[in-house]
Amino acid sequence: MEEILSRSSSCCGRCDQPSRRRRHKEERSNGRGGSLISIVVLLVLSALLPSAIASSTSRLRGKKIKNLYRGIPQHGAQRPSTPSQYDENLRRLILIASSARNHGDDEKEEARRELVSMLDTADEAANSEIRQHRKLQKGSINQNRPNKNNLTQLQRQRIKRLNAQRKKKNAERRKKKQMQQLLNQQSSQKQNAAIQKNNGKKQTDGKFTFGPPPQEKPKPQNSAGSFSAYETGKSMADAFVNSLASSFVSDGSAGGGGNNIQEASAGATSYTITQGSLVSSLPDTSTQIDGFEKASKLDWSFPKTYPWKVTSDVSFEGKSSVKSGLPPSSANVVVGKSLYSNITLSLDNEDLNQVKGKTRGGAVLSFRIKATKALSWPISAFMVTLNDEIVLSPTDIESSGSALWERNEWAEFSIVINAKESSSAKYDIKFVHVANPLQLDKLPNVPAALELYMDDVRLAPFISKGDSLDMTTSGTGAKWKDVSGVFVATSDSISQQDGYTDLTCVVYSKLGGRLKYELKTSTQGPFDDIAILFNGKVQDAQFGQSANFEYAEVAIPKGKVVISFRHRKNPGKLTKGTLDKLGAVKTDGTNRVKKIELWATE
Repeated sequence: MEEILSRSSSCCGRCDQPSRRRRHKEERSNGRGGSLISIVVLLVLSALLPSAIASSTSRLRGKKIKNLYRGIPQHGAQRPSTPSQYDENLRRLILIASSARNHGDDEKEEARRELVSMLDTADEAANSEIRQHRKLQKGSINQNRPNKNNLTQLQRQRIKRLNAQRKKKNAERRKKKQMQQLLNQQSSQKQNAAIQKNNGKKQTDGKFTFGPPPQEKPKPQNSAGSFSAYETGKSMADAFVNSLASSFVSDGSAGGGGNNIQEASAGATSYTITQGSLVSSLPDTSTQIDGFEKASKLDWSFPKTYPWKVTSDVSFEGKSSVKSGLPPSSANVVVGKSLYSNITLSLDNEDLNQVKGKTRGGAVLSFRIKATKALSWPISAFMVTLNDEIVLSPTDIESSGSALWERNEWAEFSIVINAKESSSAKYDIKFVHVANPLQLDKLPNVPAALELYMDDVRLAPFISKGDSLDMTTSGTGAKWKDVSGVFVATSDSISQQDGYTDLTCVVYSKLGGRLKYELKTSTQGPFDDIAILFNGKVQDAQFGQSANFEYAEVAIPKGKVVISFRHRKNPGKLTKGTLDKLGAVKTDGTNRVKKIELWATE
């Protein structure tokens, strides 16, 4: 417009009128075109300005831009009605930077630099605000976190209890892992032994038999003052864990506990012991080799640390027994260590010949043990080895004797000694009592003394062909009766509301066997039934109405086994009111047993 005015003012009067009118017409048309372009530019800028301002101010509102940062959400995101000085400057710079012709290039470039600087400043301010907020938030979290120096006694005890529980769980996990590793190792050893056995089988060409030379087993050194692998502290914990693992994978070498059956080897002789008669008392075929009443003639030895001692505190028979040398309280156990009290009995073939009758390839050694609740894993354990081979594991001892020890009774255990033809053969039976076998840093509290007693050590010959199974009866007032070779017991003969009567025999076997019998029962649970017991532990129980005698058999372990057929009246010891509510009894309450036989091998 200014250009048009300057041109109009510079016109002179000497211009002719037609040319003047033509020039003014062109200028007016040019002026209208320029005005139209300016109006279009202003409309475009007005449309672009709000979005540009919004995009720039969005950084201040904390929105995510180009993944640089995430701001703090703020309320009231709408633009205020009165623009601030910052918004006015921002608008001005945007107008200059986007101007098409009203500003020079230098001015536009300067406006762009200022605009970038303002946006960077806004980013730094937003980042600073975020850092300040995070710092404040972190400070509040630290304030809420308890300081160990300001903990109360109750909080300290709770943290200590939680730490102990965590350590216990970790120890259990390690123990399970170690047990699994031992099981795998045992399985691998068995497989290797089977492979070596197959490789070492003798071969024949029809004239001569040849094979690998026999390997002699090294003799153990078990004299007083000397230590074997089970007495040294280097790996006793591993030995006990190994004994636990072997009880799961072995074919069972423990006498007096569990159903451990050993299959008859090639060349073994099998025989059947038939049913005998009902006698008032069973003949005792065993011989007591030591009752600890006087100086022993046997070869007993023990180390100097925690030796066993003869005591008159308690005894199975007579006045004396021997007692383990471990401290009476588990609290005296050194933390993280194990304490051992061992005693070894060394026998030879001449000692085995002391038993009544012929040894027939060996004998059964039996003994009585009395302990307390402290004899439980992992507080303490007891096991027996024969020539450094475990024959009674801690699990065998604890499972068979714990119920008797709770009633303050003695438990009987036995092992099998297989005789060797060599005149210099030795049989070292080691009784191992250990406290804290796993070397734990802390043991459970048990309100019982760590005491263990042993008494009544006996040898008995194996049962053999030609012997008979004589039976005896005992119980709570009632007796079994022998009616023409059939043993009969009735609930009516038991006057008490609940009681039992036993039909008992004793077997000393080298490899175990199978007990066979025929049973006819007319009993109704829970009023009465019949149970089969081995060494005081129930193996089977049944009741019902039999039409005829039914054949049955059950496996028996090796060693000494006391077999009892127990007729039980009210075995659950229910009250009379409870029994009356169950209705009338529809059976005779009678058990009949006949043809009791033992199939065994030697």
